[in-house]
Amino acid sequence: MANFPVLVKITNDADIGSHVYDPSAGHDIRFTSSDGVTLLKYERESFSTAGGAASGSFWVKIPKLLASYDTDIYIYYGNSNAPDGQDPAQVWDSNYKAVFHLNESAAPYNSVIGSVTSAGGTYPAQTAGKISSAQDFSANDISFGDNSALRIAENQITVSAWIKPSSVATQGLVSKINGSAVGQYGLWIRGTGMAEFLVDNISGSGYTFKRTFAIMSVGNWYNLVGVYDGTDIKVYSNGIEQGTPVAATSNIENNTTPFVIGAIQLNSARFNGIIDEVRVSAVERSAAWIKFEYYNINSVNNELN
Repeated sequence: MANFPVLVKITNDADIGSHVYDPSAGHDIRFTSSDGVTLLKYERESFSTAGGAASGSFWVKIPKLLASYDTDIYIYYGNSNAPDGQDPAQVWDSNYKAVFHLNESAAPYNSVIGSVTSAGGTYPAQTAGKISSAQDFSANDISFGDNSALRIAENQITVSAWIKPSSVATQGLVSKINGSAVGQYGLWIRGTGMAEFLVDNISGSGYTFKRTFAIMSVGNWYNLVGVYDGTDIKVYSNGIEQGTPVAATSNIENNTTPFVIGAIQLNSARFNGIIDEVRVSAVERSAAWIKFEYYNINSVNNELN
């Protein structure tokens, strides 16, 4: 895999905490490839020190990842002359149209890329997330209006979210759909613990969905991913494809339906629970990409060694 954004976690690290020059924000932190020289692009989602120990979450762009051997990277810190080194827009490849960390303490909510900013809704509340902070939705949703970055015209799409449901009734997660189930795409919970991904073309033969069964329960974290490759729809839960692909009857239409997080559409079938790390890509992410992404984020052992 090329140009993969790897999550690097720092958890109560006393060595970094005692030597980092900027203990409040970690501006002097840098990442390099295994040669110790080549700087890697990175984004700092969170960083803090307490009692001399550092904790934080960083997204580091790894140029090449192979299953056949380990990929080593290094972290440097403690340079008093170093300005802030992060470059978030360069961490996410050009196929990403939006990346929402959902770590804001209040509106507006923003994508790291694509200039996508919240435009309305009845906003949720910040809470502890899967990665750092996330949003606790309870009769809430976030509308981003009709943003051109999220009109997917490439006829391939991958939509993903980390969720911790408080209910498994029908409720929306990420959608660009209007009241007639017409729009572009939607990822939601349907029924009692089922996940569904839909693609649609209002001027074509209507929507097509892929549904998976009995994969969720209340109070647990799940990574749900919907994929459309231009022919088939697939759904993944926790890195594993569920069932068999479903052939779509039409392509995605590039239309102006609002993009919403936390509901099937604005003010309708709102999600009850926590949502973290929502991503939209105008490409089919591979099964290997989705699996590695899940394990990288979910692993309790991905802290720095």
